[in-house]
Amino acid sequence: MNWPAITDEMWLVQNGLSYHPGDRSYNEVNPGLGLEKRLSPNLTAMLGAYKNSEAKNGAYGGVQWTPLKGDGWRVGLMGGLATGYEMAPVVPMAGLLAALEGDKQGLNLMFLPNPVKPKSSAFGLQYKRRF
Repeated sequence: MNWPAITDEMWLVQNGLSYHPGDRSYNEVNPGLGLEKRLSPNLTAMLGAYKNSEAKNGAYGGVQWTPLKGDGWRVGLMGGLATGYEMAPVVPMAGLLAALEGDKQGLNLMFLPNPVKPKSSAFGLQYKRRF
């Protein structure tokens, strides 16, 4: 495997939509921008800013671990920290990630459970462009 080509991989991420099946009162249009940088075949760093589900400006940073992959898809876990929520200045985030990735474009679909406030658990959708 050609590691330099993999680790040079960068994506510009456009945060987009969320869906909270347990409580539809949350903000579900979440504009923002982020970056993803592939660190190894299974590990990607992520960093960005967005309008969160509480309609507040926030930022996030973390990693994606995607050991399951095929031609144009990868599946795994994501985790990190986020800001801009009422419960605390900085909150942990962790969840499931499925990414569809073409030569230049891709989509991330995430599920972020919240064991403290289960009704705020959410699905998220992001569009991304490789550069």
